[in-house]
Amino acid sequence: MLAQACTQPVWMDNDGSVAAAGEAMLGVGRRHRDFAYLYLSYGFGGGLVIDGQVMRGARGSAGEFAGMLPAQKLERATLELLRELLADDGVAFADVRSLLAAYDPTWPAIERWIARSAPGVSLIVSAITAVCDPEAIVFGGRLPADLARRLIAAVQIDNLPRRGQGRPMPLLLPAEAPADACAIGAATLPLKARYFR
Repeated sequence: MLAQACTQPVWMDNDGSVAAAGEAMLGVGRRHRDFAYLYLSYGFGGGLVIDGQVMRGARGSAGEFAGMLPAQKLERATLELLRELLADDGVAFADVRSLLAAYDPTWPAIERWIARSAPGVSLIVSAITAVCDPEAIVFGGRLPADLARRLIAAVQIDNLPRRGQGRPMPLLLPAEAPADACAIGAATLPLKARYFR
């Protein structure tokens, strides 16, 4: 519809996939060609990069990692949840953007957020590890680097031995793209479509 109105090509994708593309170009992807990207913001999504390319899946929904969580059983690690926990402590923000602008690593609510988020993230990371065997799993989106490191420290990957040996585990890394990975990845969509088919 928009393409018809503009009479120009239009590209559309989700934040998790384009952020994974940005991270592949200017972040962890410079060292690791196979990684999963966890996109934490208002919601929880992500992207999957294999051999340097974002995998979209048959219907474009590859990387919707929060869909692995059993409904109503495990908490989704979102910054909206952190905002709600901060409000319980009397530290109110109108939205996630204002929370991020004032981010303080000493907020007590952060420890509660990690305790509630880590079980679901651990399940997701364990599933990604078993199914995709990536070199790394990147914690990004709008997640501050400090918060990413603290969440990573709380993640536990299930690694049942196979023939008496544990599987090699992926590196768990904070995002490294120097700017907004989402904007960078989105900017590459028309370039890739035009020049790198």
